[in-house]
Amino acid sequence: MTLKIPVTVLTGFLGAGKTTLLNAMLKRPEMANTAVIINEVGEVGIDHLLLDTPLDNAPVLLEGGCICHTVRGALPECMDRLLARAAAGEIPPFVRVVIETTGLANPAPVVRDFEKDPLLSERFVVDSVVTLVDAVNGSSTLAHHREAVQQIAAADRLLISKRELASAAALESLRAELRALNPQAEQVVLAPGDCAQSLLFCGGRHNPRAQEFDVLPWLGVEALGTHGVLPPVSAEAPHDPAIRSFCMTVDEPLEPRAFFEWQEQVRGVCGADLLRMKGLVNLQGFSGPLVIHAVQYVLHPVTKLAQWPSDDHRTRIVFITRNWSQETIERWLRKPRSVAVASPVSG
Repeated sequence: MTLKIPVTVLTGFLGAGKTTLLNAMLKRPEMANTAVIINEVGEVGIDHLLLDTPLDNAPVLLEGGCICHTVRGALPECMDRLLARAAAGEIPPFVRVVIETTGLANPAPVVRDFEKDPLLSERFVVDSVVTLVDAVNGSSTLAHHREAVQQIAAADRLLISKRELASAAALESLRAELRALNPQAEQVVLAPGDCAQSLLFCGGRHNPRAQEFDVLPWLGVEALGTHGVLPPVSAEAPHDPAIRSFCMTVDEPLEPRAFFEWQEQVRGVCGADLLRMKGLVNLQGFSGPLVIHAVQYVLHPVTKLAQWPSDDHRTRIVFITRNWSQETIERWLRKPRSVAVASPVSG
């Protein structure tokens, strides 16, 4: 069986430092045989001109718009061209891919392409979504730009840049805000010059189908408080009060049909406001748990684990939502067909 090529989606708001990080990384010998795809908004790409890369490792630029939105179909075509050029010997074989999204991009559609497109899902696997956050402007950006919140919620790992320009208090306030938005994500505060390959590629630790996958740290329930919700963020942090992080726990095994109807309805009704949903699910008739993972409207393939990771066999599903409360979503599970007339609640 052909091993799938790992892909990292590198995102982060304008000015967070994505190009600076890639520029430093691509000079390191361990990043040889890495294909880099950079997309830009507008007719002429800029960021690729700033990358100082060897000729045989030149990035591929998708011009004419952001692959997350306006360039429909361009990502599969680009990956097909890369594979064909490598097979023909026009470029060296590549063993990993980095896709740098534009600073205004929602990364969820990129992940969706790799899950849903037959070519991409056969040859590639998303290793992780890595989001850069500016230590100086991160809090202000989150307060004013919805795209930045989407980037944080979609992340498996958060890289905090420009720490040398921020005060210790401001950095800690930002980290608390990031924990509130995405309690499961790893946080790494970058020192000047940090550019190790391992910052981008996590070895499958965030992919339930990978051999190295460890479900309990990925689920991140321990990051939530004793009541299954995060404590309030400090008053200094401009955290959006509409964003909620909570864990839904069900003691008894769930009836499979009712559960799958419920999760489809949750995604359909919440849509882009379901910033993230990941869980360990106990279904009637299954000896091991199911792992579910959705980012907005994108549902990753459901994975069945051979055995439970601990003696706790309860269903635990962690949510990051905008405007949708834990009480409403749990009520839908008890009465899944009532979702058609549901609306966000302020409770």
